[in-house]
Amino acid sequence: MEGARSVKIGLSILVPLLLVSCLQCTTPWSGKSAGGITVLTYNLANLFNAVSEGGEYPEYDPEQGKWTEDLYELRLANTADVIRAACPGGPDIVLLQELENDKVARDLLERHLVNFGYTLCTAPKPPGTAVTLAVLTRLPVGAVRVHSLVLPKSSSGRPVLEAEIVLKDCTLFLFNNHWKSKSGGAKETECRRIEEASLVRGRLEEILAFNPEAEIIVAGDLNESPLEYLLVASEYPTALIPAKEQEALVYRNCLGETGLWKGLYVSQSPKLSEIEASGVVLFDPWSLLPAGEGSYWFNGRWERIDNFLLSRGVMDETGIGFLDFKVVKPRFLLDEQGIPRNWNTSLKEGYSDHLPLLLTLELD
Repeated sequence: MEGARSVKIGLSILVPLLLVSCLQCTTPWSGKSAGGITVLTYNLANLFNAVSEGGEYPEYDPEQGKWTEDLYELRLANTADVIRAACPGGPDIVLLQELENDKVARDLLERHLVNFGYTLCTAPKPPGTAVTLAVLTRLPVGAVRVHSLVLPKSSSGRPVLEAEIVLKDCTLFLFNNHWKSKSGGAKETECRRIEEASLVRGRLEEILAFNPEAEIIVAGDLNESPLEYLLVASEYPTALIPAKEQEALVYRNCLGETGLWKGLYVSQSPKLSEIEASGVVLFDPWSLLPAGEGSYWFNGRWERIDNFLLSRGVMDETGIGFLDFKVVKPRFLLDEQGIPRNWNTSLKEGYSDHLPLLLTLELD
């Protein structure tokens, strides 16, 4: 097991831990799935089990009398239906957000996805949080780390779950994220998303310093668009900023102190090798889709808060290569207006208020 270490990153403390329980195979994978390697990211919209363990949201606390084992089983079955519908045979890798704990992930695998060959990796919930993250993968796992954000005088932030996927000639670094929501105001909560982006950036800088062509995917519910900085008319720094807007930005952190911005740059151009930046630059595949598409319906419009962000190593012509990106939207996930059918306990039906995203890669 790796020893824990602490690295000061602004207000953040980076604590990587190796979760050896999820490792079942470390033999490099050199085969090919039909159509390439597929990766799904999906926010489950609060999938809780039917056991009162403390910390549940009231509507999912079995002691309140409304949340039952039958409803839990139905939500598990519905979630498995979505994963199966994403692509033939199911995705090779599934990144999940907003599930209560590792028991929920195990129940999903053992009751509904038992024949899919998935290994399970989960992040423990920090104190004061209700949900966590999981990675399901049928590809070999080399190491897993949990990066935790700790803010003084505040509850612990949500974790970032990093998994190394061992391939024949390279390692794919996956980062599963669920950043702070805009509840309480977009501007007022932006400092938390910047700190979470800074946490990821610190680890990416370590990887890229060792190998500038490393294959890296930052994914999950980031709770903001890759073009957030432009959407707020550059009024204040955001966690994600277009690479073409590079400048020495100063922002006010969660304690009201000022400092240099250390979020993530995103590019709308796949040719990342042609971009020079003072920080980490990742490709935004949303830029390949029509402007009207999104994964989250809010206030009468589609938003792009669920993301895949890709490193230069993924976008070059060696090792892992980018093939395709799309929103997964089978008809059963949408209502008559084409809006995601969120789970409704009273009606005993629905899925999530987010649509999944599917990334397809090829392996040379």
